[in-house]
Amino acid sequence: MISWNDLSSETRPAHLRFASTGESDASPEITFQRYGSIRTRYSHLANSKDLLTELDASRDRFVTILEDINWDWPDRLANTKTLWSAREITEHVAFSEGVILGITCSAIQLEAPYLITYLPCFGSKEEGIEGIIAMGETCASIYSQISDLDLPKQIKTPFEIEWGQTVWEMLVRNIAHADEHAEVLNGMK
Repeated sequence: MISWNDLSSETRPAHLRFASTGESDASPEITFQRYGSIRTRYSHLANSKDLLTELDASRDRFVTILEDINWDWPDRLANTKTLWSAREITEHVAFSEGVILGITCSAIQLEAPYLITYLPCFGSKEEGIEGIIAMGETCASIYSQISDLDLPKQIKTPFEIEWGQTVWEMLVRNIAHADEHAEVLNGMK
């Protein structure tokens, strides 16, 4: 089984790695403001059916923006250490959806270790689109097992203050994550 140390290992590509607890450069105030605004933005998603519908919609929004990209699909952007290429962003979104759902499974006694070990490598925009859709299809059978009673359950994560610690907050994080990266891709056009 993969450990949290493995997920943050320097041997992994940066876009397929999670920061270790305490590595955030944001102050607690900024973190609380950011996640407070995420909670506010998605607070209308009060049941599992609405959450799952919005998860699909956020993935669709990401794919729609990805489909509109008409530039090269490089492994890395030239001359930058801070920005990711469209390829890296797409691989990161697919990887993160699985890891976040994998963490969520721990609170609802579901086994899905394959979600945490997935390391996407999309050689083209088309593979990226297919990969995002395939991740959604892979996760769908697990998402469908999450009930309204599961949403307030507490989750122990390695992210501590960074993210919410309930099933609801983790699902909302997956929605917001795809939307945030879709906005980044859209800004790269």
